[in-house]
Amino acid sequence: RTPRRLEPLLLVGFLLCLDILFYELSYTPLQVARALPQLLSHVLGMFCCSCRRRARGGSSSRRQVLTVTQQGDMIRLSLLILNVMLVHAFFDVSWTYHYIRGESFLKLYVIFNMLEMFERWCRSVGVDMFDLIVASVREPWCLLIARYVATLVYCFVHSSMHLVRVLLLNVAINTSSNAVFLIIVTNNFGEIKSTVFKRYEAKSLFPIIASDIVERFYLLADILFVLTQLSISSRTGVQSRADVSFWLFLLVGLELGTDWIKFCLIMKFSDLPASTMD
Repeated sequence: RTPRRLEPLLLVGFLLCLDILFYELSYTPLQVARALPQLLSHVLGMFCCSCRRRARGGSSSRRQVLTVTQQGDMIRLSLLILNVMLVHAFFDVSWTYHYIRGESFLKLYVIFNMLEMFERWCRSVGVDMFDLIVASVREPWCLLIARYVATLVYCFVHSSMHLVRVLLLNVAINTSSNAVFLIIVTNNFGEIKSTVFKRYEAKSLFPIIASDIVERFYLLADILFVLTQLSISSRTGVQSRADVSFWLFLLVGLELGTDWIKFCLIMKFSDLPASTMD
């Protein structure tokens, strides 16, 4: 009964992640485009008024023209644009791809597990950093700029780590590297081992479920990126379309099976009913 109650909950969370992604890519630019003329007209008006007050010897008063929501939208959109530019300028996709293909299984296993742990830490820290910088729009400029730079560095580091994972999956699909798939599979079983041998309360399940929702969203996005790259690539891979489809379905099935086994064991060892998922 646990998988039947778990999957609708994860599906709702997946749809929420999709809604947030569409919001940031569509509605946020529209909000910024709507706020920019208002900001420019205010800046020109303030400049003209300051020139007049200087000629008359008066003092100028400052007034906030944009709301906190509009300023937050502008900050997030600028972070997105600058992060894409930094990744395009400093992340060498070709070098990373060939580095992954040429390394041994043990070294890739260590790198992948380190990336997995560090990326989970980045996800928890990143939420706080974005909340902090949006809450700092009324703070002094020096403090806001320092937090903005720190958030931009975080975005670049987290994006680079996730691109490495995408390239790892690309290597596994585009070549006959069964070792790379073995790394991904063993990581799923490591997740079960690190989670189930603990006792949880009902409220303690929320961070685990939220993390699984994000991981499932990342997995489907990674698969979409890899399939898009394979479809536009001029060089055909070692495996056929049937083999690629088999590995992708196997990867999704392993993710589903891992979540089901993990939560069934959590419910059993913590003496929680399956209705806790409702």
